[in-house]
Amino acid sequence: MPKSKRFLVLWLIPAATIILLFFVSSSLLSGHTSASETYSPSPMPMDYKEANNSVSLPVPSARVALTAEQEYNMIAPSPKPERVYKYTDGHGTPIYDYSPGDIVPESESVDDVYFSGAVFLGDSRTQGFQVFSGLTTADIYAGKSLSVISIYTDKVISRGNGVYVTVMEALGSKVYDKVYIMLGINEIGLEYDYFHSLYADVIDSIIRRQPHADIYIQANLPVSEEKDKNGGSYNNTRVRAFNEELKELCSEKSVHYIDLYTAFANEDGNLCEGMSGDGIHLVRDACVIWLDYLKTHTIVHK
Repeated sequence: MPKSKRFLVLWLIPAATIILLFFVSSSLLSGHTSASETYSPSPMPMDYKEANNSVSLPVPSARVALTAEQEYNMIAPSPKPERVYKYTDGHGTPIYDYSPGDIVPESESVDDVYFSGAVFLGDSRTQGFQVFSGLTTADIYAGKSLSVISIYTDKVISRGNGVYVTVMEALGSKVYDKVYIMLGINEIGLEYDYFHSLYADVIDSIIRRQPHADIYIQANLPVSEEKDKNGGSYNNTRVRAFNEELKELCSEKSVHYIDLYTAFANEDGNLCEGMSGDGIHLVRDACVIWLDYLKTHTIVHK
């Protein structure tokens, strides 16, 4: 090879090598810069972000506008339930917490007109009441020695012109709104259960004849201390026992018990002094007290 050509080849090889190295280096540097410029971190998962970068708070509900009445009802105390009653006194005043068989409570006094629709049934003591009490507005059907047996049979009520009928017959001849009964002193020697049964039949008979009337069983009056000690069966121990039977009957038959015994008894349970001439039947002043007690112990079904 000529010397000049060999020299040219020797010069071109190093030059080509240098140029090649330059381009390789430039390419590497350019690739590094591009990767750096285009890097973008991966987005964080949504559930992870919500769990760690936010707090869930309750959303307050909107307040509903209330009327003044609604707001008052929210703070006002609940009204008490209305008390229920079945009975009133003679003036129409409610009587609460009462049941037949209880003692009729004291009430404001009524006048004689209250008894205009009333009838009294009884024995000789009721005859005394008829004569001495001064009550003229009520009918009174009573007879000497009348009992829970003879009330059906003894014709002791005059209908005029010599005609007499039994107390039960007289009772059925007219409509009454109140029936007062006092029987028992003439039966004082009977067994308690037998007396109870007979008196129950009397009440049933009255209800059949006067189904719309209020019925009042008057307790048997006490006897005097002398009669209590010396009267045999006529003693206050038996009178009180008979009265307990009457209270039970009032509860059974839904009729009213008027406690005349307590009204006339002293602290020893005997008839108060001066109330009787024979230890059983009441004197005039005592009959007035009897009527006054009935006037202040009234009860009617409303």
